[in-house]
Amino acid sequence: MRTAFAVFALVGGLSSAHAAADLDAALSAARESCVGISEELNQMKTMAGIGAAVSAAGTVAGGAAVATGVMKANVDEQNKKDISIQAAWAKFTGGTKIELSEDVKQLFLKDMEEWAAQNQKLAKELQELRQNSALGQKSEKLGDVRTGALAAATLTNTAGAVVGGMNMKKAKGTLTERVAECLASVKDLSNVYGQVRVTGGATPVELDKVNNIISVCDEWSTVDLSKIDTRATGATVSSAAGAAFGLAGTVTSAMSNTDKMRYSGTPKEENLNKASNALAGTATVASGAATIFNATQLSALKRASTVADACEGALK
Repeated sequence: MRTAFAVFALVGGLSSAHAAADLDAALSAARESCVGISEELNQMKTMAGIGAAVSAAGTVAGGAAVATGVMKANVDEQNKKDISIQAAWAKFTGGTKIELSEDVKQLFLKDMEEWAAQNQKLAKELQELRQNSALGQKSEKLGDVRTGALAAATLTNTAGAVVGGMNMKKAKGTLTERVAECLASVKDLSNVYGQVRVTGGATPVELDKVNNIISVCDEWSTVDLSKIDTRATGATVSSAAGAAFGLAGTVTSAMSNTDKMRYSGTPKEENLNKASNALAGTATVASGAATIFNATQLSALKRASTVADACEGALK
């Protein structure tokens, strides 16, 4: 009888020791899988913050391009209506200077446009007259500002697309994989914990610590990582679109403001200016969308960081 009891005690002791070893191994696996996610999330938060900042700058630059484009259109319209009427009259009538009524001015401008449309030499002279006027020079400066603002919007949106792409890659790859591995290791730890409670091999204090780890780290199951992925993708796509529209707007704005094109009075000049303003508006909208995606992604990352920090703290 004593022999049987001794054997039972020995087997029980071995089982308890084995369970304790399993618990240590499960804890080590959980630490390896779960520790380090917080650092990765911090990197993603930094990039999302940078993305929000540059896309916001792109929105400002795009808005400036839109506002400048509207100002330029108004200046051009005014310049075409009353550009140095006396100078134009003198130029096209052999030097005569005379006070003109508003009706005569408008009639003269209409005739001048018709003459220019039919005569290349007159068209060139009218273009130069408008370019060299005070309003014409103002228009040129506004055109340059619009081009510069569109170029700035292009650069900032390009930077936003690069940063967003890096976060998108992390969200789809390493972050998702690491969280899945962490949850799997916590599940294994939970199974071993249940065995140890039955067979022994750990003190009540140790069991309480393990139970707390399981409870805290299992919170990863409540985090919707798809929100981080979706918003990172949205920020990337929006920034890329803003960069594309900004680049197209930069090119069209520069083309419309050349000496050959400015005040040429051709349909091409009109279309280039309209396209520049429209592309500036579209780039601004895309930049604004990227800013929102980055901001909401940052919010989702902060929620995930709260869980990561708590889990890693419990595992220490």
